[in-house]
Amino acid sequence: MKNKKRIKSIICICLALLLSILAVNPQKVEAASTVGILSIISDGNTDDDWYGVHSFLLYKNTSKQNQIVAGVKVRPNHSITIGTYGNKSDGKGVYINLEAFLATKYGAYSSRVSLSIPVTSSTLKNINYKIKKCNKWTYTNNCSWFAKEVWNFAVPKSQRISISFPITPKKLSDIIKKKRKYKNKIALPKVYSAVYRYKTNNIATHASSSTKKSSSSISK
Repeated sequence: MKNKKRIKSIICICLALLLSILAVNPQKVEAASTVGILSIISDGNTDDDWYGVHSFLLYKNTSKQNQIVAGVKVRPNHSITIGTYGNKSDGKGVYINLEAFLATKYGAYSSRVSLSIPVTSSTLKNINYKIKKCNKWTYTNNCSWFAKEVWNFAVPKSQRISISFPITPKKLSDIIKKKRKYKNKIALPKVYSAVYRYKTNNIATHASSSTKKSSSSISK
């Protein structure tokens, strides 16, 4: 009997220690499951157009393994941009790294603002699922709609973005700037040629990166 009581006491002590560790430092437990960072970005500058410039997503792989995001392999500590266009020669829909290329070559999206969240492996699955479902572009289902839809599918309910019709980069930018943790000019990856077009079968193929330095070419 004495041995059983000792064993129960030891188990209770171990459980108490474990619970105290989790209560004191929950951030470390959460950080252990984080595999990336998702950012929603919008440039609402209206110097050239009333609706703003462009909205898109940025994903960074913070894990130690390669990941597949929007059909593209993302190496550890590397990032990609993801956004939709309706005026590119490779078709309407999702493009990867086109924003990064335009920012690198032309300094595009200089008025960008952003919000970011940590991503777990299950959240990453949700992101890839929603990108597949939103691989299109129309005047109503535009770049800002795409960024908002993927973001809202990935984040907790309290962090979702509500925006009235019509959805524009200007409106999305204004909403982001009302959030306490928004950032100005988040760093974008340097891209000089590697631009991809996302396909509905969960792969991405090389796309043309040629474009003119104009608001209509950059934002649509």
